[in-house]
Amino acid sequence: MGAFERYPSLRRKLALIIGNDEYNESYNKLENSKKNANDLSASLKTINFDVDTYVDLTRVKFHKHIIEFSKKINDGDLILFYFAGHGFQFNDKNYFIPSDAEIEVDKDVELFGIDAQRTLERFFKKNRSYATIFILDCCKPYLLKNIEKSKIIPNIPRNAHWGLNAYTVAGGRGPGSTFNRLHFPKGLFVNQNQAIFIADSSNHRIMKYNRHAVIGQRLYGQRISGYRLDQLNDPSNVIFDINSKSFIICDNHNRRVLRYFHRRRPYVTTITENIQCYGVAMDNEGSIYVSNAERHEVRRYGADEPYGVVVAGGNGQGRRLQQLSHPTYIFVDKDQSVYVSDSWNDRVIKWSKDAKEGVIVAGGRGQGSNRTQLNNPTGIVVDRLGTVYVADQRNNRVMRWYDSASYGDVIAGGLIPGDHANQLNRPEGLAFDRLGNLFVADSSNHRIQLFRILAM
Repeated sequence: MGAFERYPSLRRKLALIIGNDEYNESYNKLENSKKNANDLSASLKTINFDVDTYVDLTRVKFHKHIIEFSKKINDGDLILFYFAGHGFQFNDKNYFIPSDAEIEVDKDVELFGIDAQRTLERFFKKNRSYATIFILDCCKPYLLKNIEKSKIIPNIPRNAHWGLNAYTVAGGRGPGSTFNRLHFPKGLFVNQNQAIFIADSSNHRIMKYNRHAVIGQRLYGQRISGYRLDQLNDPSNVIFDINSKSFIICDNHNRRVLRYFHRRRPYVTTITENIQCYGVAMDNEGSIYVSNAERHEVRRYGADEPYGVVVAGGNGQGRRLQQLSHPTYIFVDKDQSVYVSDSWNDRVIKWSKDAKEGVIVAGGRGQGSNRTQLNNPTGIVVDRLGTVYVADQRNNRVMRWYDSASYGDVIAGGLIPGDHANQLNRPEGLAFDRLGNLFVADSSNHRIQLFRILAM
């Protein structure tokens, strides 16, 4: 039995399934939407989903059933929404098409369509479920593509707890360069299949560990450092851009940010260079955010911003609210607010979009180890409730700071460094999977630790 299956799931599993075949006009009719909806419904019931299935919904009934389903959701539920039918895009918005719609008439789509983004937000934002699975079938490709742009921000219940003892899911055999070892791992992310991607810094490579795998795969980089485009030098962070299907990599000691396309014929482009990059993040619009530890700032690189725009810091090194000191890891929320691990100021600071100064959301009361303090914060994640999770590196722990709280709680590790299952040693990167399990790059133990979320 693997680490992911050691605890049975006690959460409710709810599904809303809609299949529209019988549209008003004969040329808009579909053949398989209802069949696909009913087949999925039957399959989900065999794995204990509570399923609401509807077919050929008019606009009024479509709205009614979405609202009714939304009201059923409780904190901690696993949610699946499935729609098979026509989709339409108009004025940069996406719509599900009810069965009574005249879908030829573009100008009326806002009257007869169901706003896809609002439906998505109803399940993601208004309810604190563990995860929402959003599946489209029969829709036009651009509808699916635009829905995927929505950044999946962790949906963690406010009173969540994690097991004290972690499971090692990558590395953990001491430092080394073989594919079952890591050497000072830093940033990481976890995809929807629970594969782990790791900036294996002192091995100058990006590693991928599939779920349950003992042996990893080298995704990018060579065994030695270098400046060629197929080489890295102490990479500090890696994320994945779902729209371009590319990896964004902070190549720290080479002072550049790369975009890597992992295809049959891989290739690399440079996003920016001559920068002491450390953290990297992306917003819903596809803009890339990079922290510059040397210039004490965070810049955003959008489609029309090739040189970057300062969105945090940029006023010299210092402790004032308009300044940063050696920023490292960053996180961008749905509102394009930027959260920064302001490492040498021992605080996490939030810069709202277009703000001229930041607001302290964790630490900021001097270097220390009590519940109001941090000591060189690194990896950072912010959930949908605005709760900040931060790797408190030199205190060898991970802390949780609720929105507007003046102190934090320790959720993993402790003050004393060590390599036992309940200990950490200079943690760096953090990530959550879609179920709320916590992954920590336990850097000086050369391993990735999984802290399993416990049933409430």
